[in-house]
Amino acid sequence: MIAPALSGSDARTPAIYSSTEGWPKRELYGLTAQTRRAALSVPTNIAEGAAKRGPRELRRYLDIALGSLSELSYLLFFSKERGLLDPSLLPSFPSLIPL
Repeated sequence: MIAPALSGSDARTPAIYSSTEGWPKRELYGLTAQTRRAALSVPTNIAEGAAKRGPRELRRYLDIALGSLSELSYLLFFSKERGLLDPSLLPSFPSLIPL
């Protein structure tokens, strides 16, 4: 159960970092940092939850990871709307971009 979720989110994190490298410097401590933080939060919370004892603790960390994934989805949508996210990168994040 954990391995597929972790590998999926882990594969997206470097892609998110790469896609934000060209964003304006004025966004470095705003949108860029928030997007990167949300992307990194997903696999780190899954990994941390997997190391905890018991399903209750794991569930808690998976809930946090899901919240970060929702945040990331909106941040990418917002970035696309503002013209920061290159539309050619959208197929890399199909499950993250809302319709």
